[in-house]
Amino acid sequence: MSMKKYFAIAMAVLVALSCTKETVSKNNDGTDPQVGGLRITVSTAEAISRVSAGTEAEGKLPVLWQAGDQIAVIQDKGSASQKVSIFQLVGAGGTVSAEFEYVSGDASLNLIKDIVYPATAIDGSIPQAQSYVEGSFDPAAALMTFHSDAGVAPTAGFTLSHAASYICLQLSGKSGQSVTSIAAKAGGASYTLTCSSPVALGETAVPFYIVVPAASCDAEFLVTLSGGGSVKKVSIGKEFQTGSLHRFPESKVIDRGDLFEGGIVFYTDYSANYLYTMSLDETTVAFSTENVSIGTAANPSEGLENFALIIAMSNYPDAYPAAKWCADKGPGWYLPGRAELVKIWNNLFSAVAVSGVTSIGSERAQALLEYFGGTQMALNTYYQSCCENAADKVHQVKMDAKKTVYQQKKSAERAVRAVKKVTI
Repeated sequence: MSMKKYFAIAMAVLVALSCTKETVSKNNDGTDPQVGGLRITVSTAEAISRVSAGTEAEGKLPVLWQAGDQIAVIQDKGSASQKVSIFQLVGAGGTVSAEFEYVSGDASLNLIKDIVYPATAIDGSIPQAQSYVEGSFDPAAALMTFHSDAGVAPTAGFTLSHAASYICLQLSGKSGQSVTSIAAKAGGASYTLTCSSPVALGETAVPFYIVVPAASCDAEFLVTLSGGGSVKKVSIGKEFQTGSLHRFPESKVIDRGDLFEGGIVFYTDYSANYLYTMSLDETTVAFSTENVSIGTAANPSEGLENFALIIAMSNYPDAYPAAKWCADKGPGWYLPGRAELVKIWNNLFSAVAVSGVTSIGSERAQALLEYFGGTQMALNTYYQSCCENAADKVHQVKMDAKKTVYQQKKSAERAVRAVKKVTI
């Protein structure tokens, strides 16, 4: 069973059924007739329009049948006496109207109450295990149904309605990055799209389609990369409508606001093959309890070199609580420099574009920190850096539009966030 790689959404599909070879009626003894060879004509009448979770506004695309498609006609659906008959597409498909021929089953065809496409989805549930299809969705997951309480004669028209919503993630990356699976959480369940072989990423975004239930929810996507590692992408407060395609804006496979390496990503540089991630939590401690010159640079491009000088001090870790708190998070975590604290503000919280870069927005950044189980950033508050000003003073950066740098006593307790630089 497969549907053509055309995506049609918001979608009521008209299915007009009429007998082309024989009329189904009761036998003289009241039993159902033999239906071998019976064909019914099924037509898709309406194309599917797209809706967008971002800025896209595209036209409609047709829904076309494809060779091997099957539908299930169900009698007494959900009851102990349920019976099913399977009809399969006749011919190569590729059209909006085609004949389906009886294949098997014993459902009564005098009055049709329930039809399901695909025929494997008799229970009406969307498969939680789905297969990646290049440029389209897994047809076995594209649930469409018809129901009539009273039943409708097979010569009447039938309207199949979509019983699912469709999501499209558009992911780009650097040469060598590839995706092996994407698990989407929506409507209280998880739906995993598995790639039979890793899907290579590049500068041009690759679409990944996942079928999920219609729901109002936070959408969470766990993208697993080949070679190990995963990144969690979240979209807060989405409305996934039945029969609609929700195409998210193009993004890097690992991008600002994503959960990666235990923190929230706040800066990426794919041309230089690295990114920064920030700890989800914070603390309030002193930079140090001793007034000794460390020799750290006042405004380094990154804080790793300064941090190395701090942890090499003879009284570390006892006399340097801010650096110790960061290092205790594990390998790679360190106390940020001034430049990195400024990057956090510019990329996550700033209300205006800085050097042509627009932040993800303070409201979204704070919501993501909470969603990932962290603590909101204390805006308008000074944060410790690893850059000293004198033997007894250290630079601190205020998380506000001015990004004020303040020279404070090393013993003063201020907010602390840890950062990590990750090679990609």
